[in-house]
Amino acid sequence: MRYSFDRFQLDPDLHRLEDADGREITLRPQAFKVLEYLVRRAPSVVSRDELLKGVWGHNALSVSGVAQAVREIRRALHDDASQPRIIATRHGCGYQVVAAVSVRDGNMGEAATPIDAAATPHSPMATMAVFGLLLIGLVAGSYWFYPVPPDLRPTDARPEALARFDAPSLPEGIEARAAFAQGQAAMAEMDRIRAGERFEASLAFDPDSVAARLGLVDALLRAGYETRARDLMNHPVLQLGNMSRRARLEVRAQLARLSGDWNEVANCMRSLTEFFPRQIEYHFALFEALLASAPPGVARDSLERLRRILPSDAPGARYYLALNRLSLREHQQADALAAARMALDAAQGVGANALYAQAELALGRSLAGIDRMAEAWEAFGRAAEAMRAGHDEFGRAQTELEMARLSLRGYRLDKVRPLMDPACRVLGGMGSTLGMARCTRLEGELMAAQGDDQAAYALLAQSVAAFERAGSVNEAAEVYLALGRHQVEVGDLEEARYSIVRAGDLFEQVGNRSGYAWVRHATGLLLDRQARVVEARIAHSDAFVVFRGLSARAGEAASARGMARGLIFEGQLARASELLGEAVALYRELDDRPALAESLFDAGMLADRSGELASAERYLDEAAGLFLALGLTDRATQAFSELSRVFIDQARAENAREALAKATALQPVGAGYLANLNSVSGYLALLECDRDQAEQLFTASRRLRDSLGEASQHLQSELDHARLYIERGRAGEAERAARSIVDQIDMSESNQLVANGFVVLIESLQLQGRINEARQELVRMERLGLVGASMKVDLAYQILLGKLDMVADPSAHLRMVRQRANHAGYRLLALETDVALASKLLGNGQTGEGRELATAVMERARQAGMLYVAERAMRLNTSQSDPAMSLTD
Repeated sequence: MRYSFDRFQLDPDLHRLEDADGREITLRPQAFKVLEYLVRRAPSVVSRDELLKGVWGHNALSVSGVAQAVREIRRALHDDASQPRIIATRHGCGYQVVAAVSVRDGNMGEAATPIDAAATPHSPMATMAVFGLLLIGLVAGSYWFYPVPPDLRPTDARPEALARFDAPSLPEGIEARAAFAQGQAAMAEMDRIRAGERFEASLAFDPDSVAARLGLVDALLRAGYETRARDLMNHPVLQLGNMSRRARLEVRAQLARLSGDWNEVANCMRSLTEFFPRQIEYHFALFEALLASAPPGVARDSLERLRRILPSDAPGARYYLALNRLSLREHQQADALAAARMALDAAQGVGANALYAQAELALGRSLAGIDRMAEAWEAFGRAAEAMRAGHDEFGRAQTELEMARLSLRGYRLDKVRPLMDPACRVLGGMGSTLGMARCTRLEGELMAAQGDDQAAYALLAQSVAAFERAGSVNEAAEVYLALGRHQVEVGDLEEARYSIVRAGDLFEQVGNRSGYAWVRHATGLLLDRQARVVEARIAHSDAFVVFRGLSARAGEAASARGMARGLIFEGQLARASELLGEAVALYRELDDRPALAESLFDAGMLADRSGELASAERYLDEAAGLFLALGLTDRATQAFSELSRVFIDQARAENAREALAKATALQPVGAGYLANLNSVSGYLALLECDRDQAEQLFTASRRLRDSLGEASQHLQSELDHARLYIERGRAGEAERAARSIVDQIDMSESNQLVANGFVVLIESLQLQGRINEARQELVRMERLGLVGASMKVDLAYQILLGKLDMVADPSAHLRMVRQRANHAGYRLLALETDVALASKLLGNGQTGEGRELATAVMERARQAGMLYVAERAMRLNTSQSDPAMSLTD
């Protein structure tokens, strides 16, 4: 049947939509099915639920897919939703084709009575006639299709029962049939190259054989020669109107496969397996289609039906390979590995090289799934060699792509392109849509690993469109997810939301539980960027539970990191530290060096915040080394910069200078990384009393941070300058800068940043002699729950309590704070506490003890290179009335 409407022609059998000039219009498979359904039902209004049931069937989980398909159809047909020519939206009801539709029978050639959307109501007699025809059709349909009475149910053993559903015409002649039989035997052993040769020989003897042509098309498709398969499908002998129903179903299945419509392939194969229940090839084809388009439970039912017709003692390598693919989809890694090994044993038992190669490929994928990378590499190598021996260029190219992906996972970037480029040249020459989509995706992932985000984004977007055209739902979902995570990183949050939701819809369609968990993880990352911290932590927690249930260690580690970020924000530092420790351990086991480096960096920053400076030093040093080994120089710069901060807190000026020298030598490119380097360098200049140099560095850092346009970066620059103003004695300017930070408490992404702003604000008020205001701000800081933002903030708060006489015995309190600071390794804060204690003693008239302490502090600070502390102590010892005096004096 062909349907004509407006200026378009729709041929469901050939899966083709043309305009008035005969140009083909491309639609995604699901959109094509929606258009076909609406046109068939014209002029009736079709509800969204009916479309979901009729087009998506058991795969439908959301009506959003219907609206998206209709939008795609309207764009392709240049139809305006506000003034529709073809499809109108009936709000609250559904959709209606309002264009006149006529039907042309492919056999008769004449158009049937046009279907007019504006037709007048039927008379009662006409209505009765329609119902009569429908009744006749239902009776006839019950005879032609299932359920069929047991005594008439067709089987291969009763050819007389198949007269209504006869086989494709077998090749004519002894030579043609012999070659055809050899082709079928080769297909059973998955030797697509040999099968293609024999089917082609059969076709040479009988060019009009439908069976030989379809066999050749199937062999070519499975061997990757998609362009040639398409050409063969255009032959006049495959015109649907001239065939038996069995042949028509086979042709429709191949056309649907070429267009990526695996639902249609499954529908055709269901009919074929119903009427030919012992035809093993149909059952394998049905399983393959269901695995591509349906939840794995549906595919498992199909595989169990196939198992019942296979030999009970030896179902064969093909069955075990199918079981391996199903187990991988269900994330049953142990079952997948066992099935791959059984397939390998079965293939070696019959001496079939093609089956052996496929079994080695399945074994490699299964080993990679449980992170046994070295063994997976060896299995892939054996598969590639067997395919080379069998002249299977497509299989070898696919295997080399798997090896390239394995190299990318291990961050062996120099090995990726030598494997990828030759494989992609082969796949491109064959015209393999799916193969080239995988090449484009791998190229995009390689660009991302090399830091070229713009190129990576363009390539991933290109590949996801190709995966959707090819009907590879799972791979399209994976790329949408990768796009969403990239969009989160660059701040394109609206596009990220669309990509993540789209990935979730596709993963749900095929029942991918692991994919669902990764979507929840990506949702958590998006919510993190939107400062919806509690919701983000819940999303990561959902993912963590699913990953742990699936024993998916990479996902478990990633979601543990995500949960830790939320807990840090909520001040639950101990639990966050446990989760990061788990992530680090998992990434070590997985040998995932990029993820391990990032987790070590996170763990180092958290240890610094928690007051575990020795752990912070160890984590950050290892992270910096890994980043360097991976060629991630900007990230290494940041790790060295943060390591320098840890050394400064420990009053180890020489070590801090060495770390900063390493960071500077890497010549960071990213504005954020360079800004952070300048900021830390500025603090070191302050410690050495080089305030002019510090101001230059802080100013350079501010310019870079402002170019990023991020509020938190601007606030960090305000904090840098506020500390500089304190050291220069410009307390009023310090106050203004600090207030710009604390006033943003509800908008800030970091309570630690705001807490440090309060510390500087209180110090500036104290320097101005506004003691009551300083005390009020200190109380406010405590009431806002900012004291526990970090160990360093807590110690600074305790020092301020003593300095502002807000405890019963300030001197005793400051001695206790000094002891805590020394115990935690914060020797710089311990020195500052001693300066405050010496000042308090001098103020209380304990001059001898005060001067003695100030002298000791000055000497210790000089030795540690903390010159600004030595300067403060010197001022106490020389003249409290001359605050402008410096060490150079």
